[in-house]
Amino acid sequence: MDGASIMRAWLSRDDRGRPAGPVPLTSEPVPDAVAQLGATWYGHASAIAEVDG
Repeated sequence: MDGASIMRAWLSRDDRGRPAGPVPLTSEPVPDAVAQLGATWYGHASAIAEVDG
């Protein structure tokens, strides 16, 4: 594929691969007490593990 055909395909693409409507987002309430073990997911490939000790 050359650059012109890639650009043509990119500019003429339709809505395939896009959600039909808004993506629902949720958030959990922050707990009052700290647990001994916790994990937080930050996104695609990032997380943090919290260990008390």
